[in-house]
Amino acid sequence: MSQPIILYDTPSKVPGNAFSGNMLKARRVAQLNSSFLTSEHMYTLAYKGLAFKSVWVELPDVEERMKAIGAKPTGRRPDGSDFYSLPTIQDPSTGPVFPVMAVVAAPKLYPRTEEYLKRQLEIRMSAKWEDISPVGPKREEGWKNIKAAFGVIDGWYSKSGGKWIMGDTFSYADVIVAAWMRSFSVLFDKEQWEDMKSWNGGRWGGIVEDINRYSILD
Repeated sequence: MSQPIILYDTPSKVPGNAFSGNMLKARRVAQLNSSFLTSEHMYTLAYKGLAFKSVWVELPDVEERMKAIGAKPTGRRPDGSDFYSLPTIQDPSTGPVFPVMAVVAAPKLYPRTEEYLKRQLEIRMSAKWEDISPVGPKREEGWKNIKAAFGVIDGWYSKSGGKWIMGDTFSYADVIVAAWMRSFSVLFDKEQWEDMKSWNGGRWGGIVEDINRYSILD
């Protein structure tokens, strides 16, 4: 009898813990049923209807835990040392471990993990946190650029003539978009999300409403 897949994830202060777009892509596809298991994991597990359980690991503990389960590093630091990240999926029945690069938002993490993430990003990007996550005019300009990028994605949906990027067929491209929309809905301030979900005729808020009917927590 096969055992549930184990999804190693980063805990946060948002309701339900799960928040990262990469994590959510994995969770969604474990509830529907398709036949692939790739690097976009949370939505993927939910969509596939695969049994899984979450193991929560704070960022300072990731390297030790990943080495213990035999996961391979996902990259290298500037000094040449191995770097480990989440999410990572482990199949206890067959043994394989699948690491995946993750993008997370520091303010939604627990203090110990938040400070660790900030330090690591400063090292990897050779910049101060204030420059990585600016405030004022720089942030406003970045928000305008995000809106413009969403306009391009909206064009893909508009050309399909249907609800999804491939028309009436829900595809992996939609999993990626849906995962990040769900992530933004919990990571952004209320005012930011209200603004974003109204863009492009309310398309992005509608996508989140559609995908929220699938439970992504084990």
